[in-house]
Amino acid sequence: MAIEVRKNKEIKKVLSFTVVLAFLLLLNSSAYCLDVMGPPVAELEFGQVRAGLDFTSSKMDLEMTNGLYDDYIDGIWIESGEALDVKLKDFKINRTYVNVGYGLGEGLEAFLRIGGANAKFDDSIWLNDEEFTSGAEFSAGGGIKFTFYREGDLKLGGLFQANMSSFDGELSSINWPSSDFVEVSTAEMQFALGASGTVNENISIYGGPYLHFVSGDLEDNISELYVNPSDSTDYGLLTSEFTWDIEEESILGGYLGVQMNFAENCSFNIEYQHTANAGALGMSLIGKF
Repeated sequence: MAIEVRKNKEIKKVLSFTVVLAFLLLLNSSAYCLDVMGPPVAELEFGQVRAGLDFTSSKMDLEMTNGLYDDYIDGIWIESGEALDVKLKDFKINRTYVNVGYGLGEGLEAFLRIGGANAKFDDSIWLNDEEFTSGAEFSAGGGIKFTFYREGDLKLGGLFQANMSSFDGELSSINWPSSDFVEVSTAEMQFALGASGTVNENISIYGGPYLHFVSGDLEDNISELYVNPSDSTDYGLLTSEFTWDIEEESILGGYLGVQMNFAENCSFNIEYQHTANAGALGMSLIGKF
């Protein structure tokens, strides 16, 4: 009885610490996340199913390169050229997923994520106090996990996961009257190798190094009435279409997480990820069947 009470106290301490950690990281402007990874090892037996909820909120700096533009007057092309490279700062994506996994065999599992997402960034493209906020958009991802070594309470393994998202919305600023719409498409991939170790029957710790890759493109379409400044002649509607390729600024990172079992075959994960240009907090609620 005394041992059971002691275990319950330990679990309550870890839960309290975890809740406080999550709250502090969410308040920290640099502590946002990529997709949650969970333990970098397979946890499902052959034929076993996992279902749960994932929440992520990503924040990263991205490079915008290979820019091009085309200008049109009333739909008639007039010129094109190269656009300057731009750094997209503090690009934020909030995602909520339903996560379903399946045990493919000993030490191997696959999973699929389906859900919704929205995105936001401020004052990055034109540096004129502009803001972009998308609506809720469909987002999906998936991946595999594998275990290649197991000894007692220690597992070593790896994972690969990817997601794809697309966002569109108005880029607005109080400093211009133009109609400005942006569309962003992204694909992210993460490769991780690491370990998962059991602290006791209810708590395990996991983590390791990982690589994070981002690719995609950004389109910015601006429309405004073009007036000749010398004689105030109305030349019609000027439309400028800009496109850039986007990619990550840094690739290598590391992460650390805690998994807590609070009921039979049910657990809660919380983890922190970090690269030089992105911080990460990930959480998921999981049930196995």
